[in-house]
Amino acid sequence: MRGPRTASRLKRPLEGMAVRRVFLRVHPWFLVALTFMVASPALAQELASAPAAESAIVMTAPCRLVDTRMAPPAVPFGGPVLAPGVTRSFAVGTCGVPADAFGVQLYVTVTETQGRGHLRVGPTGSPVPPTPSLNYDAAGRTLGIPVATRLGSGGFDVTAYASATHVVVDVVGYYSGAIVTSLNGATGALDIVGGSNVTVATTAGTITLDAPLTVGPDGPQGPAGPAGPTGATGPQGAIGPDGPQGITGATGAIGPAGPQGAVGATGSLGPAGPTGATGATGAAGPQGAVGATGPVGPAGPTGDTGATGSQGPVGPPGAVGPAGATGPAGPQGPAGPAGPAGSGAPVVKDANGVVLGLLLTQSGYGPTVLTSTGYQVTVPWDGNLNSLANAQMYFNNGSCTLATGAERGWVNGGNSVARPTQGKQAYWASTVGSYVVPSSVDANGVSMSAATTGVVMILNPTCSASTTTNYCWEVRKATMTELGLPATIGAPLQMPTP
Repeated sequence: MRGPRTASRLKRPLEGMAVRRVFLRVHPWFLVALTFMVASPALAQELASAPAAESAIVMTAPCRLVDTRMAPPAVPFGGPVLAPGVTRSFAVGTCGVPADAFGVQLYVTVTETQGRGHLRVGPTGSPVPPTPSLNYDAAGRTLGIPVATRLGSGGFDVTAYASATHVVVDVVGYYSGAIVTSLNGATGALDIVGGSNVTVATTAGTITLDAPLTVGPDGPQGPAGPAGPTGATGPQGAIGPDGPQGITGATGAIGPAGPQGAVGATGSLGPAGPTGATGATGAAGPQGAVGATGPVGPAGPTGDTGATGSQGPVGPPGAVGPAGATGPAGPQGPAGPAGPAGSGAPVVKDANGVVLGLLLTQSGYGPTVLTSTGYQVTVPWDGNLNSLANAQMYFNNGSCTLATGAERGWVNGGNSVARPTQGKQAYWASTVGSYVVPSSVDANGVSMSAATTGVVMILNPTCSASTTTNYCWEVRKATMTELGLPATIGAPLQMPTP
């Protein structure tokens, strides 16, 4: 249910009218708050004196309920990773949510995503909601977003689609109190009818209440509330595996040789050689000189070698050589998984203390934040928008601008078929002089790419001639107010502390 702009700017009720806010249950997953201004004095008096039946959110200290990277008792609900098509139910009693609460306010984070997909969050025991609660577009993403849901059977369900992801859920508040079932003593169906200055119209399931009023100027903005306490630092991630072992050092010097073993026993003597022939006897007469000694007969064959003696005892070991040089250190192992995020929403502010949004990620150009109007926007570290990188865009005009209604621009999709993207994604285009956002977004917050026509220029990173018929996302100019950002971003930015 939505109200017209003329009524949504009221700062206070009109004179003589009673104001009452009630919640109507219009769907198993959602509540709608209506503010009634009652002109009847009798009804005004009755509503003013009746006990409060208004439902309200009660904010609590963040309570980590789910972290699929961990295991109980570190958190009430731990792993495994949430697989696609799997629904898990989580009871909220451990986070101080009272039994009469009918809804909870959550901060849901996906991390270590394994591909493109989304989560749907709804009450336990009810059909899965038809629209995503949080989208993730690629592997390795870490994204967080506030989610409000009704409770069913004491808890809520989370379902993953398309790819697996780790899920972290913090409970930051709950909704309690009565849901209005009667008005001015009447129960049953509630008829909403027009009056002298109120019109009621219905279109495609939407009720529009229109009460044209003269609206005074807005009052000055109140001072910003104090910053909430910094969330506790999450536990340190696990240490990565050891690097490979270094190469073996050089072999130390060989120790001195041990003493020689004892000599083996002598082999047996070989047989004697044959005796030489006797010389002839000399003639008788004087005895002649002694004849020369005959030659020695040939040596007999060598006897067999004796058996080898037993080996002597081993000498003492030589001294250990010096240790070889230490091999170079192996490469550092991969970083362990990130510890769970500290409780509390990480908020980015500019130098003037203006809240820019919840921190989603950051790069060399600046942090990407989720603004108060639901846009994902990268803001520059130095506050100068022209220091941001240009989105790669195509244009149907020679100046790469969107100055007139006839000038059109597309963010490059790089595909020959239609692809989806988040409808509240902002891109910077310096030639346009502002952020641009998808111009066509469906009811699920998704923008589909389409084939381009009439392209003559490309912004990459400067404006130059090009043609293409690729499927791209057509975009339009967006104001800083629409994006939920101040007209000027003061530098330096104030980032959340761990």
